[in-house]
Amino acid sequence: MNSTFAYVLNKKYQFNFDLLSDLSNQNYIVKIYESFGIKKKFDINIKNSFHNLKIISKSCYNFLVCFFKIIFFGKSWFIENYRLNDIYFGDLIYDTYIRKAHNFLKKNIINFNFLKILFTSIYKINFLNKLISKKNYQYVFAPTNTYASNSSLGMRIALKKKIKVISIISNRLRIYSKLSESEKVEFSLDVKNLKNKKFFPKNWLQKIDILIKNRNKGNLESFVIKDAYKDKKNINKEKLLKFLKIKKDFKRIVLFVPHVFSDANHVYGKMVFDDYYHQFLVTAELAKKDKTSLWIFKFHPQGYMYNEEKLNLELIKNYKQENIVICPKKFDTNSLIRISDLIITGRGTAGLESACNGKKPLLSGESYYSNFGITHNSLSIIDYKNKALNYKLNSKLTKKEILEAKKLYYLFHFKNSFVSEDKLKFSNYLRLNEKKSNLVQQYFSENNFTNLIAKQLKNKIDISNDNLFKHFEKLWLKMI
Repeated sequence: MNSTFAYVLNKKYQFNFDLLSDLSNQNYIVKIYESFGIKKKFDINIKNSFHNLKIISKSCYNFLVCFFKIIFFGKSWFIENYRLNDIYFGDLIYDTYIRKAHNFLKKNIINFNFLKILFTSIYKINFLNKLISKKNYQYVFAPTNTYASNSSLGMRIALKKKIKVISIISNRLRIYSKLSESEKVEFSLDVKNLKNKKFFPKNWLQKIDILIKNRNKGNLESFVIKDAYKDKKNINKEKLLKFLKIKKDFKRIVLFVPHVFSDANHVYGKMVFDDYYHQFLVTAELAKKDKTSLWIFKFHPQGYMYNEEKLNLELIKNYKQENIVICPKKFDTNSLIRISDLIITGRGTAGLESACNGKKPLLSGESYYSNFGITHNSLSIIDYKNKALNYKLNSKLTKKEILEAKKLYYLFHFKNSFVSEDKLKFSNYLRLNEKKSNLVQQYFSENNFTNLIAKQLKNKIDISNDNLFKHFEKLWLKMI
């Protein structure tokens, strides 16, 4: 979508676009870029760049400095503080490292896998810094701000140099102008529209209630929601306790919904733990000591994508006791939220869903919805522990606060419902069929969407005048 909009701007405003990629010139994606009129390509693949001795030597020096700092200050220092050229990169590099092979289990990050990612990232940062400084770009297109990707590294470098960054994710255009904006999930830019009536039609509450009803049945096309809710049973407190064979009368029920350990740990911004696995360890120790509470662990439904399901079972064995139980997959999270006195999670969708159910969740760090009075925010690990063990912590939300949570949830899901489809079909699209009181939804994989674009271009369909791109163009003209 980013390259397609670049094609539209190129066609209408005669911009000169350069392509940064580590793909070969024969790759079909590069061929699509070339068909858009983007001819000039810079190869950032380190395997093809050893002739650039200045960048290599500088990267070796930066690598060695960082290496010895990690030895001296440790893993937490790197995650929270590592900067290069006065730009924060510790989160991106660490998240890339723990994405595979369950590397979050390793206390020491001085190992081959991490050091390889570190050196490659440093090289890319130096490459991008030189390129962006030399070329004097007006804009940078970046399709993502997560992990140590070419896109996310380039985004931060460009913003440091006061260059605006255009990013299209889930068919919503965002224009970044501040470096701090790139260190948080893209939805953090959307919340400024919370009071914009354009984004909230008169029937928005009806729409979100219908969406929640469909979500609870697993009827949304999002694979995340299908994994969490499809064919899951609703259950009340009495039946749950009976199923779990809980005979003891506990003072309260705490529901812990951890995030996937491997996935984009720092995408939402700062948190008080090194990662989500660190949060799990701290929380499990709390549960072990808090014997007058029943702690229900509800692991993320997509743990299977990262081979974490067996790992979760092995981890919880270390904390096996009467007041700690794993919730079976067959029960839906929504009913567990209603049953529980306190909900603890990372800072993803589960926290917002909890707030929509009238329960204020305890988060591990900041999120796009954490500044609206609908969450308990952790200021430190000690603060997190104190709040988790505080039996008097008020977790009930008022009707006004629940309404605020639902507005945020609406903004999160109905990303494009105010733009009608035209020549171009786009993914992650929801709209309400008011007559039938149901949702019309549309999702495409990346490959399917690419094939649709290629087909339309082959048939010489002018997509530059599509409603979506007209909308993007208006936003872009307002913000330049």
